[in-house]
Amino acid sequence: MVSYNNSSQINDISYTIPSFETAHSRMIKFILLLLFYLIKKPTLHRALHNHTLIALVIVSFFQTISDLPMTLDYLRMGQASSSIFCLLWNFFALSNYAVGVWIMTWASFERHLLIFHERLTITSRGRILYHYIPLLVSFALPWIYYVILIFFYPCTNTFYPTFLFCGWCCYAYNDQLVFFNWMMFGVIPTCLISLFCVWLILRVIAHKRRVQQRINWRQHRRMTIQLLSISSIYIFYQYLFRVFV
Repeated sequence: MVSYNNSSQINDISYTIPSFETAHSRMIKFILLLLFYLIKKPTLHRALHNHTLIALVIVSFFQTISDLPMTLDYLRMGQASSSIFCLLWNFFALSNYAVGVWIMTWASFERHLLIFHERLTITSRGRILYHYIPLLVSFALPWIYYVILIFFYPCTNTFYPTFLFCGWCCYAYNDQLVFFNWMMFGVIPTCLISLFCVWLILRVIAHKRRVQQRINWRQHRRMTIQLLSISSIYIFYQYLFRVFV
């Protein structure tokens, strides 16, 4: 008599599904979705204290699609591809960093205006003078400065393709310029961000004790916490940038 075994055996075969996703592409998608969310929500993009956050997201997105791919290409190839590559790499890396750190500096100071001097931004004229113009200046000036410094500074660049950032542009041989950049985009903004954050905490504590009935602390608590968390991240990033670059 023939016996049958009804049990079935499943081969343990693993299939590898090709994926075209990379960490870089996922980062771009995340920033785009975050930016879309911030812009789509009227309550978010209408609030003045969120404009600096949106600006930082825009800078991060631009950084993700500009100097980050160039850095990855350098690490993959082991050297820079051309002199134009070196110029653009220096420009994107330095200008994006400078724009971000000065937007963060302005955001640290602006929280004081939005919490303790709300009347300054009630009118359209006040919002233009005390909100939009400083934010626009934080965007434009660092980019203009580095356009002039990297592309129009009167010197001859000598690049080393195997070095990080090709050994920097020729302006770096000017000690006064290097010191100025270190102060303007390193020491000064870091000190100001720290000072404004500590000052904000002290002002919040002092005013909460004296004139609590005049300030809606529930409304402004989120702004304070948001500033302190983002500022801490930026100061930490500032430290890493200066250590590894």
